[in-house]
Amino acid sequence: MIAFASVTLSALLTFRVCRGCRSGLCWGVGESQLSTSGCSVLMSIALAIYNGVNLFLPYRGVFNLRRVWLRSCGLQVGAEVRVATGARFYDRFISIGKGTWIGPETSILSSAEGPICIGARVDIGPGCLLVSGSHALGPRERRAGAGNGRAIMIGDGTWLGARSVILGGAQIGPGCVVAAGAVVTEGDYSRDMLIAGVPARQK
Repeated sequence: MIAFASVTLSALLTFRVCRGCRSGLCWGVGESQLSTSGCSVLMSIALAIYNGVNLFLPYRGVFNLRRVWLRSCGLQVGAEVRVATGARFYDRFISIGKGTWIGPETSILSSAEGPICIGARVDIGPGCLLVSGSHALGPRERRAGAGNGRAIMIGDGTWLGARSVILGGAQIGPGCVVAAGAVVTEGDYSRDMLIAGVPARQK
């Protein structure tokens, strides 16, 4: 009952503010416009509520509720997408293709500079981490300099093994297998390849 009330409230709030830009889910709308409308803030709040409530939803089931809620937060979520308990999403610059599975305790961190595109029929194992943001190398007083972001793309049919890490700039082709625990850094990875290691290499 609490989950239903929360998703209804977040969806209504987001729709009221964003009804003028729903067709693009606020992608392509300038940050100044988002700040003025309040869209960015409300979507972030709705997504934070989702991340909290999803810790208590059943491991399987209620997939439609999750899809509706995530769409109300500005994410592009295809039909038959299934998201497990504890999967977390940060910012709304995320698209997920039809029939994709996102395993428990996976975290997906996007940004305006680093959108994340997950193809159709992708399987993401437990505890995976997709992070599009990073920092320029700064002086020794503070090595993490100015923030930046690079897009991540996961091709159709790819399987990300448990605890794999995908960093900004990684472009993984369709039909790949990313080994459990691999750290995939920036680069183009051909289709139908095994990607394994730290840092990961095509096999």
